Amino acid sequence: MDEYTVRGCLAAARRMIAASAYGSLGTISPDEYPRIRVVHPFPLSPGDGSESIDEIAIGCHPQSRKVREIRANPRVSLSYHDRDAYGYVTVLGEATIHDDVTTREQYWRDEYGIYYDGGKLGPNYCVIKIVPDRIELVVRGRGVPPTIRPRPAILTRKTVLDMFEGSQELPTVDETDSW
Repeated sequence: MDEYTVRGCLAAARRMIAASAYGSLGTISPDEYPRIRVVHPFPLSPGDGSESIDEIAIGCHPQSRKVREIRANPRVSLSYHDRDAYGYVTVLGEATIHDDVTTREQYWRDEYGIYYDGGKLGPNYCVIKIVPDRIELVVRGRGVPPTIRPRPAILTRKTVLDMFEGSQELPTVDETDSW
C-alpha cells in the first residue's frame, strides 16, 4: 500500500485484531473511574469485502460489573495490542447487552462451559456487542507504511477526522472509501 486510505487502515486494524487473542475493555464505574478488564472477543465477521468493522462481540456473565456499568453508560473502549506490528488498535463505541437465544448460540465457545453454569442457553451467559464510532490505530507493519513518529490514524464511522493528529500532511483518501 503506497498511501494511507480508509480502506487500508481498516484492513490493517482487522489484521491486528485478528492477531490479538485478547483485548482490554474499558467501562466507566459508578464512581466515574475507568475500569479496564482483559476480555476474549470473538473473531470479527468476514464482512462484505469492504474491510468494515461493524461490531465486536464479547461473551460474559449478565451479573458482572462490566454489564452493570454498560447498562448505566454504554460508551466503552476496547484496545488490542499487536506486538508483531509494533502497534495497537483502540475501538471506541456504544455497547449493548444481548441475552436472546440466537445471539448466545452465535457467540459461544465450548470452553466457556466451565465458566457459565447452564451453558449458552442458561441464565448465566450474555453477549456484549460493541458498535464502533471511532477507531484509532498505530501500526508500523501489517501493510501500513511506517511513520517517523507513530501517531494514531483516527477513523470515525463515516469520515476520516485526521489520519495523523498534528501532521502537516494528510493522507490521500479515495472518495469511494467509507466506513
